[in-house]
Amino acid sequence: MYEWVMANCRTDGLETPLLTEKEDYADCCFYEGVAGYDLGEFYGWRYPKEEIFKRIKEKGILYAVILKKSDFIKKHKEALEEYPVLFENEAGYVIGFE
Repeated sequence: MYEWVMANCRTDGLETPLLTEKEDYADCCFYEGVAGYDLGEFYGWRYPKEEIFKRIKEKGILYAVILKKSDFIKKHKEALEEYPVLFENEAGYVIGFE
């Protein structure tokens, strides 16, 4: 999935955050290394969903990555259903904010 993100979601230097919870911290570190971003301002254990989505809108971010195993999905399923799924595999999916 990360390969697809790097090939298709890196537009105009905008970040493509990984929306997740603390139990996925190792995945966060790996993703940040691959993506080359410090994405701490989008972590669900640091900030409430409303603040995360406000930040995404303010920055004009177009995409986000969500791991299927993450509690972020369980906690925010209804809010996430508002956005189209652009890519999906066994690990997770990418949603669009356009």
